[in-house]
Amino acid sequence: MSHAKKILFALICIAVFSVLLALSVLAVPPLPDMSGAKSVYLYNVEQKTVMAEKDATLPVYPTSTTKIMTGLVAIDALSGRLTEKVTVTENMLKGVSGNNIKLKAGEKVSIADMLYATLCGGANDAAAVLAFTVAGSIEDFTALMNKKAEELGALDTHYTNVSGLHDPAMLTTAYDTFLIAKAASENSLFVQITSESRYQMPETNMSDARNVYNKNFLISRYSETKYYNRYAGT
Repeated sequence: MSHAKKILFALICIAVFSVLLALSVLAVPPLPDMSGAKSVYLYNVEQKTVMAEKDATLPVYPTSTTKIMTGLVAIDALSGRLTEKVTVTENMLKGVSGNNIKLKAGEKVSIADMLYATLCGGANDAAAVLAFTVAGSIEDFTALMNKKAEELGALDTHYTNVSGLHDPAMLTTAYDTFLIAKAASENSLFVQITSESRYQMPETNMSDARNVYNKNFLISRYSETKYYNRYAGT
């Protein structure tokens, strides 16, 4: 190829790339109306770019996003013991309310089952079992959660329980939630568990097999269908 043809070819490539880039920019859908949102932090993990932000450091209640941190701390401590069986105690279940899988005192369950029930099904009783297995109490486990938050740079986050049930003293921010969720997205076991639309927990000494359905509407169609996206769990 002559020098002139090489230059022409390069110019054509640059022109085509410029058109494609322009089209890709034009193809980006407009951001949704955020006027009804109290706090927003929207981050594109592939492009490592903040797409939208609104009062991202405003204190808010973490609610069920608390279980992201519960799962991270539990995985840190228990990922090498997934098949190990633990016995549920009355102390573990004391004070548990809200969403649960009806664990019973004396029931023998695996650590893997408790991780799936917590992170896939949002079960508060399973979260409590993990907390006691790791630290011996909810209080000591939440201390580990707060330490992990600090390590991740989530300095405006404070946990007082493992489920996300309302407590005025338990606060986070949209930005901190991003930091914690980003850490979860980089944990292969966390991603594996939360990508399942349904997990069948095998029978135990006190219960038949249980079906645990994912609470993420992008992945599971068990209780809601309009948000399902077949690419979300891949």
